Amino acid sequence: MRQEAATAGVYHSELSGRDYQRIQILTIAELLEEHRRPDLPLLVLPTWQRAERVEKKAAEQGALFGE
Repeated sequence: MRQEAATAGVYHSELSGRDYQRIQILTIAELLEEHRRPDLPLLVLPTWQRAERVEKKAAEQGALFGE
C-alpha cells in the first residue's frame, strides 16, 4: 500500500514552493492518538470576491418586471 502511494507522485504547490505526496497514508491511531494530520498545502481564498458588473438597457430591465 505504501509503495502504491509512493508511485502516485507529488503535487507541487506554487504558493508554498513545496512538494506534497499525492497519496498520504495515515492510520486511525495516528490521527486520534498521535494527533497527526495530512501534510497539505496552504489554501488561501479571498474573503470576498466581487462579481463582474453587467449593464442592462432600461428596456430589458422593464421587461423583467412586467412593465
